[in-house]
Amino acid sequence: MSTEDRTELYSFVQQLSIVNNDEINEEYQSQSVALIHGHVNTEQIHISAEKLSAVEKAVKHKFGGSINFRKGNQIIKKARKRFHKNKHRIIRFEESLLDINGLNQLDICPISLNVNETELCQLILHCPLMTNLYIWLQWFNFFQPKYGTLKSFIAKHERKFKDLRLLETSTGEVYRLPIDASLATFEHELNAMHIRSAVGHLVSLIIEEGLITRFPINVYRTSMDTWFRHLRSLATLQNDHIDPMHHILEFLMYLPILIGQSRIIEELILVPLDKVFGDVTDNPINARTRLWDLANVQQRIKLESWGHTVNIVEWKNEKKWLGDEELEERSILKSENEFIQQQQNIDAGR
Repeated sequence: MSTEDRTELYSFVQQLSIVNNDEINEEYQSQSVALIHGHVNTEQIHISAEKLSAVEKAVKHKFGGSINFRKGNQIIKKARKRFHKNKHRIIRFEESLLDINGLNQLDICPISLNVNETELCQLILHCPLMTNLYIWLQWFNFFQPKYGTLKSFIAKHERKFKDLRLLETSTGEVYRLPIDASLATFEHELNAMHIRSAVGHLVSLIIEEGLITRFPINVYRTSMDTWFRHLRSLATLQNDHIDPMHHILEFLMYLPILIGQSRIIEELILVPLDKVFGDVTDNPINARTRLWDLANVQQRIKLESWGHTVNIVEWKNEKKWLGDEELEERSILKSENEFIQQQQNIDAGR
């Protein structure tokens, strides 16, 4: 282990409630004194087998089972030496909030979930397109304790997955993609408003080209232009109450970060977006700003990434980096509280 990983391990162990409690502290201190007066250099920590097992389980859960626990007591001893009990910790590990019963429940597959390997293969094959397999399958909670990592499970059953195409993103998500994608299927999914599926077909087509630079942007830009005009038509002629920007924002949120910043956002999305929604007589606020205004906090983080990598001014979130965003939020909250107080005063006066 690296020094950084070892430090994190010791910090994690020291935070565990069954290690960091008064009973163990007193036992540790009295044992240390006896050893010192007895001129013995080797210190020992006496902890029950049950508690040691729970600590081991917690560490394996956190660090992937890469820790050798033949010397578990020594790890606890080093953790105690390295980190004082009352030391202020900026980062608190979630596992440290569990008692011994909670720790013993880690990595136990729910009894109610009875899925064998064959059934699990079918679930993977039919996972919704552009949906993170780890999240959709609850892999870490439900299956990893029994079957190991998702990648090792797929490798083990490779023959059953000959019709499976997956994309692992730079941030570690794994998405299922269609194996029969074409320009026609991409356009069909767009027109049917199957936006998540449409993005899956687009990503699959990019993979078939091998490199994003080989992807025929001009052809697919025409498809996006047509779809944008369709969205605009729905909103104006058919009285669709959903802002077209909601659909476009949804498309962006399914698009992987690196694929997006490599020509796709700039050339496939923004060019037709500005062309179709650039008429200020319809809306004085430009389309890029409208997308930002519609996005929630989590969505803005993704847009912000593209804002800086692709140089989209409206998505750079300058207020955040200048420290003004929190002040603005406080101002909004203050205004809301004042409004509520005014309403309460009005009601009280009736």
